[in-house]
Amino acid sequence: MILLFNTATDPVGMALMSGATLTHAKLCPSTHEFTEHLTEHLDQFCQTAGKSFKDLTGLCFTVGPGNYTGTRLGVTVGKTLAQTLEIPLYTLTTLEAYAWTQWPHEGVIVSVLSTRPPALRIGLFSLSATLGVARLTPDFDADQDGLARLIKKFQAPVTLTGPAYCPDIFQGLVRYMQFVSQRQLPPQPLDVVMPDYAYPPAIGGKRV
Repeated sequence: MILLFNTATDPVGMALMSGATLTHAKLCPSTHEFTEHLTEHLDQFCQTAGKSFKDLTGLCFTVGPGNYTGTRLGVTVGKTLAQTLEIPLYTLTTLEAYAWTQWPHEGVIVSVLSTRPPALRIGLFSLSATLGVARLTPDFDADQDGLARLIKKFQAPVTLTGPAYCPDIFQGLVRYMQFVSQRQLPPQPLDVVMPDYAYPPAIGGKRV
């Protein structure tokens, strides 16, 4: 069983996969209590599904950007569980996870996250049924006008994704793990897994 969870965006939640199939999922509002007791909530969720941490064969979770406390505690808990249980660990940034919600379609994907309105955090990706999601540029900040100008630069259609377009981030986590299983991709070393605290600055000056 693979345990997936997201604590970076609201709603937060957790899910279980058996093989390539999503078997259990739970979403709930992002609260201080949930993030502060994340390990207990994950344990209770597994027990409700008739499983325990000992049944887990892997972990996959988001590392931000998003809620600062949720991101920080999510990464800490995820790395601790992976190390304690000695199981493989896979992570995605929030923008990558939303890009994966569109797989196995192909084309240009623009992931949009509103972090400090009216500022946006944007990820630009190419999507291939065979190659998965590939980042085209580092994530960057823009406002709505900058996003509109970016989209106009592409002659081919682009797909927008993110909380406003595809609320279920777990689609991305599940599809990513299906791709991992198909390609037998290696897990990530614990020491390279870091929280993404990137927040856009106040709008001002030149934009995209």
